[in-house]
Amino acid sequence: MVYKKFGEENNKDQIIKSKNNLLNKNLGKNKEIIEELQRNRMLFEAINLSKEVRSNILKTHGNTHPDYDFFSRKMADLYKEIYRYDKSEKILLELNDLNRNKLEKKPLTYADGLRKLALIYKDKGRYEDAEKLLKEAEDIYLTRSNLKDLNLYSKEVKENPKEEYKDNLASYAIILNNLGKVLQEKGENKEYMGDVAGAHEYYGNAEKAYRWSKRFLRHTVGDDDIRYGRNLKDLANIHGIIGNYEYAQSKMNKACAIYKSHYPKEDPANFEVCHKLAWLEYRQGNYYSAGTKFINNKNRFKNILNEHPAYAQLLNNLAKTEVASSYKYRGKSEEDQRISDELMEDAYFLMKKAFEINNKILPQLLYMDSDKQRLRFLRSLDFNMHLFLTLVMERYNDILIPQARKDAFDFVLRRKSLTMEISHFLQESAILRETDDLFAALNNINFQISSLNIKKSDVGDSYSDTLKELESERSEIESQISSKIPEKELEIKLKQANLENLSKVLKPNSVLIEYVKFYPYNFKAKGKESSWKKPHYIAFSMHAGKPDDVKMIDLGKAEDIDARIIQFRESLNDYRNSLIKKHQVNEKLGSSLHKFSEKLREMIFDPLEIKKGQHLIISPDDALSTIPLEVLPLGLEYLIDHYVISYLGSSRDLMRIHDDYDPDAETVVIANPDYFLINKNENTKKGRIKTADNELKNHSIPLLEIGPFKSLKNNELEGEKVVGILKENGFKVNLFTKDQATESRIKNFDPPLILHMATHGFFAGEDDGNSPSKSFNPLVRSGLALAGANSYILFNELPDYPEDGILTALDVNGLNLAGTEMVVLSACETGMGKVERGEGVFGLRRSFNLAGAKTLVMSLWKVNDLATMILMEKFYQNLLSENMGRLSALRDAQKYLRDINIGELKSLFPEYNEIITEYFSQESEDRQPFSHPYFWGGFILQGETAPSIKDELKIIQ
Repeated sequence: MVYKKFGEENNKDQIIKSKNNLLNKNLGKNKEIIEELQRNRMLFEAINLSKEVRSNILKTHGNTHPDYDFFSRKMADLYKEIYRYDKSEKILLELNDLNRNKLEKKPLTYADGLRKLALIYKDKGRYEDAEKLLKEAEDIYLTRSNLKDLNLYSKEVKENPKEEYKDNLASYAIILNNLGKVLQEKGENKEYMGDVAGAHEYYGNAEKAYRWSKRFLRHTVGDDDIRYGRNLKDLANIHGIIGNYEYAQSKMNKACAIYKSHYPKEDPANFEVCHKLAWLEYRQGNYYSAGTKFINNKNRFKNILNEHPAYAQLLNNLAKTEVASSYKYRGKSEEDQRISDELMEDAYFLMKKAFEINNKILPQLLYMDSDKQRLRFLRSLDFNMHLFLTLVMERYNDILIPQARKDAFDFVLRRKSLTMEISHFLQESAILRETDDLFAALNNINFQISSLNIKKSDVGDSYSDTLKELESERSEIESQISSKIPEKELEIKLKQANLENLSKVLKPNSVLIEYVKFYPYNFKAKGKESSWKKPHYIAFSMHAGKPDDVKMIDLGKAEDIDARIIQFRESLNDYRNSLIKKHQVNEKLGSSLHKFSEKLREMIFDPLEIKKGQHLIISPDDALSTIPLEVLPLGLEYLIDHYVISYLGSSRDLMRIHDDYDPDAETVVIANPDYFLINKNENTKKGRIKTADNELKNHSIPLLEIGPFKSLKNNELEGEKVVGILKENGFKVNLFTKDQATESRIKNFDPPLILHMATHGFFAGEDDGNSPSKSFNPLVRSGLALAGANSYILFNELPDYPEDGILTALDVNGLNLAGTEMVVLSACETGMGKVERGEGVFGLRRSFNLAGAKTLVMSLWKVNDLATMILMEKFYQNLLSENMGRLSALRDAQKYLRDINIGELKSLFPEYNEIITEYFSQESEDRQPFSHPYFWGGFILQGETAPSIKDELKIIQ
């Protein structure tokens, strides 16, 4: 629970007794009781009473009664206070639907509902939606109230409004104030992400909204009204952020006086204004005064708010004050250093307590609309983690707090990839609770969204409306699934992710490496100086069985590392393009890649100081998710020669219990789909393919231009080889090629034991800003091409059964792969997607993980087809004929491909001789044609690594 029921027991009993006596007899008195319950933080009692009264009003008077509206809004406010945004939003949407029908008669009631809903969206991080609703509410006041005939910003109106305008003008002023809050938070997020100029632009617009609100309120409700006091508090706060301290202090003192005149001294309503006064002292560098005020507030409100996130914010601000104070004592006399150490230690435990309080909110992420909304809300909670990491990075070697690195790693484990963990939880829980009907509806909506974003954008103006409607339906279904799952179950599951538990499941000789992109905090920031420094990468490492021996290493500025990663990928792409154009190796480009790779290794791997010969289990972050560490050079060799390396979507995946396979399950191989399923006459088909470029120019694809896809005859040969090896080892196999390799077939089969897909993969990347789907769900930007893909993309002509021929990552979310031992995506860029800091890669790798695949083999760049065929054949031979573990099978196949020469290729793979001769007709037979990392290094393995498929099946049986 986010809140406890506070207040003296006698007072509580008296309130409840009054409630029972007055329920349904005196609505006005019930309103007072609810307010009293709310003031005493007895929020669940207040909710229950509001619910009872509202229910009885509905039975007696119907939903048109004014008090039905009042108690509904009160319930929405109360649910918002306990972070049940889903329930609050649902109530407000219902009221808005009711009031929309009465828009002509009561437009201002509808506008007030929009305002309240906007505040919900603000708290959820949906700033664009919140801003849109507030502007709609503002427009209603300007066009449908008596304000429409006024020049609101004239001197006469703003300084001496007539009596008949005052109420509406005051309400209009509150809308402006709320708009200021939205703009301010948008600015704070910009600053957090390093865009200081963008942040101050939002701050300026927020200040303007607050300022006009202040002028209207002062001359309508008066300068002793609490609404005016709230505005002064917000106006003072924004001036404190931009460094106008004298003005901010003056306005905050006035706000404080107004609050004191309206609320008892210990009333929690006083908390925020008192807290902001202390914060202003901190921002001015008056650390002693700030610390005194923070401590007074801490003691004053502890018993009322000690489980509230606002109290956590106070603890964090007190901690920041103590860190800033410690600097002046550091490195001086022995006594001064002792004081500095004590201040740092106090700050450490204050931040830790704040983090624990905020963690109690995490189960509320369960009820967010989607991954996107969960991610936005999580960002608002992440300040605490980055604050704590900054503190530990500054003093983590101190013997004062030996637990520090371990706590920091635990903090990261609780927060990193959290939205994926919740998606896992929803998927698993919903299946267990037999909500298949909801999942079927969700999958249908996902398919419609994917199709809408793949086909030609000649759907006209209806595109955005259709997409909005589908997204709304999708959110509603996800909300229904979430509502069936108690948050307590999620809370228990999240607590299981800690170092002690992870160390128990790490196998001997393995090291867990957690990369984190974090934003260091500037504890002494003043004025317009940003509170956040440029991001760094840090790495945690923990050896199996040693949870107390955690290393935490600062790897340096993220922009420097990200630049090297970009150089690496660009150089790799240049090498590939040169190979395609000239059909020969460009030694200069190969050397360039080696240089970038070596520098990258020095930056991200060498500082970890890990002994050779160990299994590295890597959970990457941000841009680090786009490179395979095993290709980084180490002298004349590579990391793959000295380490065994695998990857995780999240460290929590180590603890995930997968479903057992079905003993009757078959393996499924998809290879060489027929991308054109129309006009089977070859001449006609060639003619249509020839016109594809013109078609694409005339009809832009909403994401980016994907396709047309070329036929992959070599993939069919690969598929046949894989099928042959599987059958030789006793596996039941289904091979689907050409017109049988359809999307609908994949969606409708039972979970296979192994799923191998040899086809075109695509990653559309970030859109160019001209697409209608700008900032749309990234899971439609990556996928696999199947039968009929070109027919649908180019001509909208396709038989019904293959659907649209494109299996997007969003579609994969709906697959049930529970019990599937391994998915192999033998295609280009199947491990790529939209990279989200702290959340991994939104694409096929995330979706197949969520669908239940125990092991995923995927690529991080556009792979060479001949090299991939040989790699895959050797991989399956190792896995099944040699009975190797999954990771060992892939690692050995990669080294084998790297070292094989042309003569050996012709001898060992005679069935490929025609292709080999085409590739290497003028090459010496001694040359190793695939020695460059481009050929062998693109595939990585995520998930379960050790057991061979055969041994795993024996164990299960």
